[in-house]
Amino acid sequence: MNQKQFYHICAKGADARNFILSTGDYYAAFNLIGVCAANSRAIVVSFSIEDSHPHILLWGTYEDCLAFMLLFENLYRHHAAATRIGDTELYLHCELYPIGDDEDYLRNVAVYTVIQPTKDGKRVMYYDYLWGTGSMYFRDRFHMPIWLLDDAGVIHKPERFGGQDAAAKRTLLHSPAGQLH
Repeated sequence: MNQKQFYHICAKGADARNFILSTGDYYAAFNLIGVCAANSRAIVVSFSIEDSHPHILLWGTYEDCLAFMLLFENLYRHHAAATRIGDTELYLHCELYPIGDDEDYLRNVAVYTVIQPTKDGKRVMYYDYLWGTGSMYFRDRFHMPIWLLDDAGVIHKPERFGGQDAAAKRTLLHSPAGQLH
């Protein structure tokens, strides 16, 4: 199983419950994908975060992609336990699907992971969806990244992670240590 290939991580939307309940949950899931990529040997090709579940296309060995998936589930559950009040049961059980050698299937999954929000009826085009990689694939390098604009249309200057203080790093990484594991 050391051969690298593409894998699709997702959860059955009908079975998933209370994955995203707030904007903070979107930020947590988005940032945790980066944390999991930095702490595994799996390569994130594309993703989108839906309110019911994530869709992630990875490249790597089965073991590396499985480790990514389990780390994501574990870290997100910790986030939910630490930030939610009351009886809001989170059900997040992801599945890891190998893509195999079928190039048409790979293309379908790649497109699916990017256009999912638009397909599901969100009133945004996939290349303007904040919680996925669509803009990275379908906007040219001269287009202002959508994550630099706030709700009021104010443009914010990007900040380097290394320039953040410990409290800001903890917030971004959803980690008490404020560093990668």
